[in-house]
Amino acid sequence: LKKLCFTDPPALCRAICAICSKSTSDVRNRDLMQQTLIMRQPLLPFDSDEYRECSGPLPSVLTTCEFRASKPCLHLICGACIELLVPLLPSPMPVPPLLLAGASGQCMEVPAEPGCRYFSIRFAPGIFYWNVPCAPKELFGRILPFPDPQDYAPLLPSNLARFEGLERRTAYFCENVLPCLKKYPTPLPVAHMITRILETEGSLPIARLAEELSYSERHVNRLFLHCLGFGPKLFCKQVRFQSTLEKLTKMPDRKIAPLLAQTGYSDQAHFQREFMEFTGLTPKQYLRRLYG
Repeated sequence: LKKLCFTDPPALCRAICAICSKSTSDVRNRDLMQQTLIMRQPLLPFDSDEYRECSGPLPSVLTTCEFRASKPCLHLICGACIELLVPLLPSPMPVPPLLLAGASGQCMEVPAEPGCRYFSIRFAPGIFYWNVPCAPKELFGRILPFPDPQDYAPLLPSNLARFEGLERRTAYFCENVLPCLKKYPTPLPVAHMITRILETEGSLPIARLAEELSYSERHVNRLFLHCLGFGPKLFCKQVRFQSTLEKLTKMPDRKIAPLLAQTGYSDQAHFQREFMEFTGLTPKQYLRRLYG
């Protein structure tokens, strides 16, 4: 607080309000306790067999999934999330390394061993665990091998593979692995921005976001870049895409046009262009592959 007094008076006021008033809004923004949108991996089922997914039991873990790779390359749409891929034993071939996929503005190709089972953990936006001096912004658009898991015994693939069922494996990871990992701190203003963008499904104008924080748009962009490695506009676009994808796959008739007015796309061409940018497929091609 003493540091904020000299460097960031508005942030100091908000921090004091969060500590003293304990209002629901401030606590939610500080801890990222409310995630209103589950960001999924829409292309991963196409690259694997026996794909299963479940929601994370903690606010810091959005989803976990397990699958058997069917191709030498997995297509991940990490968006604003960081994803950890753990190969599971036993396996008929040498086990590949654990991989950490950073946030990205486009689909990323991740090498995989066909036939090998994987357990994947997707962290919430703004949440990052790792026991090396590396910030989330340094991972943006990159795929890196995790440090030697021998240093983190609960994370060893052989330990994770002992549990049958995705739910039990997820519970083991949250109870035994997360406490061993260092959590990267998310600044309060950035946590507020992430929460507000998620609440509005990516439709909140950056100018309004800046006004809420008593910042300029330039400063909002600078804070986002410094913490996460990308700007708030890209995050809004990613959240809007995930929100639209979720609604599209749940609609019984799966018609695209009625969604456009609800999700903030200017027209169908705009929606298709962004869908192609993230997935490499048109919406119709995606639905055809998903539902046959």
